[in-house]
Amino acid sequence: MRTAVCVVAAFLLPVGVAWAANGGLSTEAVDRSPAGAEHEQAIRITPGAAPPECALTGEHARLLGNAAYPGAPTAEDVGFTGPLCEIDCGPCDWSEQEPICEDEWVDVWDGGCNSSPEVFQTLTAYYGRITLCGTSGNYLVGTSTYRDTDWYEMVLTEPTDVTFCCTAEFPLLIFLMDGTGGCGDYLVVDMQMADACVEACIQQTIGPGTFWLWVGPSVFTGVPCGSEYVMTIDGYEAESCIADCPFGAVHENEETCYPGYVDAWNGGCNWEPNVFQEIDPSAGTITLCGEMGVYAYDQQCWRDTDWYQITLDQPRTIEACGYGEADFQLLIVGGTCATGVYAIDSAIVPACTLACVSEPLDPGTYWIWAGASSWIPLDCGTRYTLTVTGYTTPVEPRSWGTIKSLYR
Repeated sequence: MRTAVCVVAAFLLPVGVAWAANGGLSTEAVDRSPAGAEHEQAIRITPGAAPPECALTGEHARLLGNAAYPGAPTAEDVGFTGPLCEIDCGPCDWSEQEPICEDEWVDVWDGGCNSSPEVFQTLTAYYGRITLCGTSGNYLVGTSTYRDTDWYEMVLTEPTDVTFCCTAEFPLLIFLMDGTGGCGDYLVVDMQMADACVEACIQQTIGPGTFWLWVGPSVFTGVPCGSEYVMTIDGYEAESCIADCPFGAVHENEETCYPGYVDAWNGGCNWEPNVFQEIDPSAGTITLCGEMGVYAYDQQCWRDTDWYQITLDQPRTIEACGYGEADFQLLIVGGTCATGVYAIDSAIVPACTLACVSEPLDPGTYWIWAGASSWIPLDCGTRYTLTVTGYTTPVEPRSWGTIKSLYR
C-alpha cells in the first residue's frame, strides 16, 4: 500500500412511470481478488484531524476501515445525537441501491477494500453532473461495531478536473483515492470531514487510472442503518458532440423542458390529451432539429420524448436517421394510443453516433419517435438532428395534353 504524500484541498415509450434511478451504476460488482482474500485495513488517521502532511502511518487510527478500533471516534465524541436534517433524493437521481445494513451485515455490494472479496460500485461517465443517493450506518458484528462504507469506482483515460461533494444525515468522512494499483497499493489523494448536514467537497485533477470515491460516517456509533447521503460528481463526463442544426432544417420549436414540465407540444401517447407534431411530405429528404432531456415530474422521472407523425396514402419505405449530443434512441412506431403502440424498428446509440431505422410501411399513420435512450439525468435542451427519407409528395400521372392546358 502506498502511503505517499497526498494533496489536501426502457426502453420503449414510457408513460411517466417512476424510474428506479440506477442509471450510471453497473449492475455487476467489480471483484479484484480471489474469494477469501484478506486485506490490511488501509488508511490510518488521527480521529478528528488530517494526518500531518498527509503521511499515512501505522500510528494513526484506521479511518478507512469499516471495523471500530480502540479509540475510534464515537457519536458522543462529536456531540451527534441523531439526524439533524432530512436528505431528500430527487426522482431522477442515481441510486446506490445497496440493501440497508443491519447487525451481522456482510457487505457484498460496494464495501471496496473492506470487503472480502473486494467489491466496488462502478460509476459510468455521463453528460454533466452526476447526483447519487446512498445509505450508510453503524451496526454490530458480534460485539464489535462497524460502519457501512461505500466505495465508488471511476476509470479515467486522461487527466481530469473532478469535484466530489457529499452531504449526509450523519457526521461525514469522504476520501478520493488512486486505486490503479488495487487494494494492496493505493494512494489517498484527498480526504475531508464534515458535520451532519454540512457539505464536504474534494476538488482535484486526477488521471489517467482507476480512482475510488469513499463515503462513510466519521464515527463508529450512533448512526442508524439507512441514514442517507447525497453526493455529486462534476467533471466525470462522457464524450459528447455538438448537434448543430443544418441550414434549411425544420425546427421542432418545442420549449426547453424543466422540472414539472407538461409536454403539450409533441409528447405523443405519453400525455393526455395525446399530442403529435405532424411533418409534411417532401420531394426530398426532410431534416429536423429537436431537443431532449430528462426531468422530474410529479415525483417521477420523465423523458422529453418527441413524436413526429407521418401519414401514408400508399405503401412506402420510410427511413429515419439521427444522432444526439447524448445517448440517443430512435424508433418507428405503429398502433394507436387507445389500443397500444409498438416499435416497428428501433435503434439506441451513444452520443455522436448515427442511429437509423427503416421499414416498408403500408398506408396509415405512424410516428417517428426521438429522445434520450434512458432516464439517467440529462440536461433539458440537449440537442439532436434527424432526417426522414421516403416520405415523399405523391406524384399524380398527367398526360401531355393536361400539362399543356395548365399554361393556356
